[in-house]
Amino acid sequence: MKVSVDSIGCRLNQAEMRSLGWQLEENGVELTQDFEESDIIVLNTCTVTAKAAADSRGRIRAIRKKNPSARLIITGCWATMESDVAARLVKPEDVVSNNNKASIADLILKDRKSLPAITPVTDKPAFRRTRAFVKVQDGCNSHCAYCITTIARGRSTSVPVAHVVDQVEREVKAGVKEVVLTGVQLNSYGRDLADSDLTTLIRALLAYTDIPRIRLSSIEPWNLPDTLFELWKSPRLCRHLHLPLQSGSNETLQRMRRPYTTEQYTQLLQHALQAIPGVAISTDIITGFPGETAEEFEASLAFVEQSAFAHGHVFSYSPRPHTAAQAFPGRVTERIVKERTHRMRAVIHQKQELFRRSALNTELEVLWERAVQTPEGSWLLSGWSDTYLRALAESSVNHSNQISRVLIVDSDGKTLTGRLPE
Repeated sequence: MKVSVDSIGCRLNQAEMRSLGWQLEENGVELTQDFEESDIIVLNTCTVTAKAAADSRGRIRAIRKKNPSARLIITGCWATMESDVAARLVKPEDVVSNNNKASIADLILKDRKSLPAITPVTDKPAFRRTRAFVKVQDGCNSHCAYCITTIARGRSTSVPVAHVVDQVEREVKAGVKEVVLTGVQLNSYGRDLADSDLTTLIRALLAYTDIPRIRLSSIEPWNLPDTLFELWKSPRLCRHLHLPLQSGSNETLQRMRRPYTTEQYTQLLQHALQAIPGVAISTDIITGFPGETAEEFEASLAFVEQSAFAHGHVFSYSPRPHTAAQAFPGRVTERIVKERTHRMRAVIHQKQELFRRSALNTELEVLWERAVQTPEGSWLLSGWSDTYLRALAESSVNHSNQISRVLIVDSDGKTLTGRLPE
């Protein structure tokens, strides 16, 4: 039996599929990335925006076209929120809600007669990568007016510290050099556990695992542990924080039901910049939220312009079913939303370029994810810095899945070019 696992959307979805892959391989199931040769395909769907929902449906159709005879199991947020639609695309019993996602491995393994002899596989990673996404938290206790994720995934739950340590050590044994801790609301980690928070978790990983690099995925910018940024004294923590702003207008933030002001967000940014020299701070921005006036948008744009962002994602507001904002008055016209999105992305692009150029003539630590040999025998390397910048270099040695200190000598607007000491 051959099984493929695939996901659309967030890093949490990817982490869940990686965990499923581990479970299956440890029970003797062969994983493949080729849909056409798969007996079973598992798709983890997304519905955070209308486009993500459409992408989920499109991926299902594409999979069916490639392999109409394979069993297709659909899970994730879109499958949870639109289970009736999903059940018309696959067998109803093959639609698995987020609440039952942990049972997918058993669902695949239950028919033992159709499987080869079960031989545990403990030394082969489910996905051969240099980085691995590790799920440490799920769900959210907040109620942002635009967000469907809370409805799709439920209340916040944390993976116990000891279990996360075991997961990370398993990745280390598989050769992984960087783990990305993922969740829906990382800032709430540990509140459902005894004597734990995000700081406790990271300290345990630093103390009890040998993982060379730890990166955090998106962290909501409120109720962070007071001692969190002190942990970046360790060089094993990547100097990258993703702190979703969503709007630089206090009036818009209030309608979004985001529990902070721009003044509080600025204080958090300044704290991070002072505590972590050279940190890259990225963010998310929504344009065209219901009721967003021209004055509110200009205030949001100005706030982003004056803030020290290194990267960013700009999204046009997407009404989602069952969310409070879907019924809000003051819907912004599509033309104006597109114009605002274009202007905001232009500002973010300028900031990205400035941050890239600030790396020139400095040294960065880069984890090389790919190496391609040239006809002349040298190696073209591609990887990510700890500040989440794409870097390229050429070397006489294959440094794939290694971390190197690199002198940055050029930038083409998208990637950095580095020089390794020979």
